[in-house]
Amino acid sequence: MNQNELSQTYFDACIRMHFYVTSFYDEFLHNDEGEPINDTEGITKSILELRQAMNIEIDLIREVAKEYNELK
Repeated sequence: MNQNELSQTYFDACIRMHFYVTSFYDEFLHNDEGEPINDTEGITKSILELRQAMNIEIDLIREVAKEYNELK
């Protein structure tokens, strides 16, 4: 893995995280009419799903950084 590939992996992971947060805001915090949702049980479930998705991307970033450093 070279620096460009490392950077591209970081970028891809960050783009996916951005997508997850935007989707969370649009789909899980607001209804189809754009009004905020206040169902704490549903929000809590959505937060857990968001955290899981974000953690996968964060772990990917950490692991590719380790891999890059091991190959140097």
